[in-house]
Parts: sequence; C-alpha cells; structure tokens
Amino acid sequence: MRTTMSDYRAILCIIGTEITRGTVRDAHAQFLCGELTRMGFTVARVIQLPDDGSIAAVLSAGIGEVDLILTTGGLGPTTDDMTRAAIAAATGRELVMNSRALEQLRIRLNREPDEANLSQILIPAGFSLVENPLGTAPGFWGILDSSSGGDGGGQTLLAAMPGPPQEMQEMFLKRVLPLLQEQFVGLRIDGREELSVFLIPESPLERMCRAAAVPGVEWGTRIQRDRISLYLNGRHADTHAMAVRLQEQFGRELFVAG
Repeated sequence: MRTTMSDYRAILCIIGTEITRGTVRDAHAQFLCGELTRMGFTVARVIQLPDDGSIAAVLSAGIGEVDLILTTGGLGPTTDDMTRAAIAAATGRELVMNSRALEQLRIRLNREPDEANLSQILIPAGFSLVENPLGTAPGFWGILDSSSGGDGGGQTLLAAMPGPPQEMQEMFLKRVLPLLQEQFVGLRIDGREELSVFLIPESPLERMCRAAAVPGVEWGTRIQRDRISLYLNGRHADTHAMAVRLQEQFGRELFVAG
C-alpha cells in the first residue's frame, strides 16, 4: 500500500453463487467501480466468485499486487458463507470472536445469539471490525503484505463487506470510505454532501438535480426503506451550494441534510 498518490490499484471480489448463476444482478461492481474511480483508484479487476471458498486463491495472488482489495458477500450465518474463513486461510490467521461485535449482535437480536449467528462475529486475528447497523454480519479490514499470502512486493488493504446492497452501500459510504481517506494519501475526495429526500421518486429527483446543478458536482442516489439518500460529490463549497439550491428551490422539508 503506497503512502503517496500514484495510481492506486484495486481489485473487487463480488461473492455469491446467486450472482455467478445469473439469479441476481450484480449491482455492487457498478457502484464500487464508480466510487473508487472517482477517488483516484484504478480498478484492475472485478471478479465474480461463487460461495465455495475459491476467494482464498484470488486473495493470495492479489495481496501485495494491488493497494486495495474489497470483497462483498459471504459473511452470513449459513454454511455456504465462507468468505471470513477463506480470508483467514489466505492470510494465515485464525478466526477469533470479536467482543464488540458480540455486544452489538445481542442488542440487535434482543436475545442470546445462536450458533449460526455467532459464526458471523468471527474475524481474522489482527483485523479490525467494521460495524454494520443495518444487519447482523459486520465487516472487517486489515493491512497485509506479501508475507501474508501474496506474491507481490507491497502492502494491501483488504476490507470485507456484507452482500445485501443496502448494508454494503451504507458500510462503504459511512465507514470504509473514511477509512480509505485515512489510509491513502491524495485521494480525490474534495467534499460530499448527503441529503435525505422524502416523497420524491427517482425520475423527478433527477430533474430537480439537473435544475439545481452546480458545475463540477456529481450526484448519485441510494434507495432506502422510507427515503432516498442523495449524495453530492465535488469541491466542498460546490456540493454545499447545490444542497442549498435544492432546499431553497424545492423545500427544506423534502431535502433534509444528513
């Protein structure tokens, strides 16, 4: 992992048999490729893999070759959710129970977790927890070098995120993205405004954004249960100006900050 900006390279591993069989459309790659490219990463490969543990070989080859590996999926409570075990195998680490994750799981379930749920709070030794307020499976991350299982000569930040789109996107935007800002120098993240949009479908929302657009600001949406999250990306002054325009033109009760 480089400490100066020089075309950071990333690999995305999208894990799920339902994806490789074509049962479910892969929306993760488009979302993550867009976010990483905007920040300054070059996405070297996007790899779709079934829930069979084959991720371990991909990780072993990628560690040290690229600066960032992101995985999605395979962190659930069933026997075919093998990502955490595969990452532990690829990095030569044991799986250990995380006490913070156990505490959060008890609160979320409002009961003592059963054996299946307990498997979700095992993370490779030495990795750090990434909290998941929308689900029972937390993510985790760690910095590895080629001695951890790869053939390259550098360091790689590896972060594992859950598969459900709402959980993955919330985790990436609220937790993994700030982590990347801390760990990688020179990423192009000038500013981000988030607005919660109520009572407006996506098509009219797009027209409103075009009407209130500020040069240099890009926007994207994420569908929530009771609202749409609108993300404005660009220079801080510009994203803030566009957020104010939307509120003033269409109503502060419809476009709520945060």
